[in-house]
Amino acid sequence: NSQGRQSLTVLELFRNVFSETSNVVQLEIDAFSRMKKLRILRLTEAKFTGSYQWFPKRLKLLHWRGFLLKSIPKDLPLESLVA
Repeated sequence: NSQGRQSLTVLELFRNVFSETSNVVQLEIDAFSRMKKLRILRLTEAKFTGSYQWFPKRLKLLHWRGFLLKSIPKDLPLESLVA
């Protein structure tokens, strides 16, 4: 249901504790492209593929535990985050 994705405001993704091969959540970033109302995103050991241009632009809170990159990507939209 695409309407459910459009009305989502909070999303929590945690590492896959049930997988024997990987403890990392792996997702395509474009999965966020239709989540226009997403405001709170909590991640644990998540790894994304694709361009960060599709990352939610209106996030107020981003909690990313176990950030797996060496640096913050330049195209990661941080403008709306509240410090």
